[in-house]
Amino acid sequence: MTKFSIFLLLVGITLFLSFFTSYILNIEDMTMGDLAEKLSYEKIQNLIEYRKSWGWLFYVFIPFKLLVTTSFTTSLMAIGVFVNSDKFQFKSLFKVALIAQFVFLLPDVIKILWFSFVHTDYLLKDINEFYPLSLYSCFGLTAVESWLKYPLQNLNVFEFIYCIILYKNIEEIMPSNGISAVASYLLGLLTWTILVMFLTLTYST
Repeated sequence: MTKFSIFLLLVGITLFLSFFTSYILNIEDMTMGDLAEKLSYEKIQNLIEYRKSWGWLFYVFIPFKLLVTTSFTTSLMAIGVFVNSDKFQFKSLFKVALIAQFVFLLPDVIKILWFSFVHTDYLLKDINEFYPLSLYSCFGLTAVESWLKYPLQNLNVFEFIYCIILYKNIEEIMPSNGISAVASYLLGLLTWTILVMFLTLTYST
């Protein structure tokens, strides 16, 4: 498959899962019900009208988000490969990053199954705070400081599998560059995580 075909497939599945999750878990109605306790009837009606007019933008944003995320990961890996071999292999690495990105669709599938068949008596905050197979899931919803949530969410099984897929696919097309590429990606992820932690601490005090 070409990179464009893989990207279209990734976007299509992501859009389907996003729409299906919202529909099957009744997220929109739960959100409005939660806001009804905080806002007036008039403001709720305005929000409903706003969602009807502009809600589609959320789904339009998904392809852009995937493109930016994948490009960022590819750039980080390309830097690692360049340091190791003096070759900047962006195009080849972009396809690898696209393939690995499918791993991050699994949490949405697990979320649908979990709240549909296991934890059926749920609240909106349960859905928003659901990060399966992560260190964050080992703690209660209120047991973790706000600045620690993001790093604990990133420490998950899917991230581990993602790195393995990256490594194996890079080794197939660029032998001896898998470790440097994945290490460069992890360094970038660590830097981003520290930045998010810093901003969270700054704006929560």
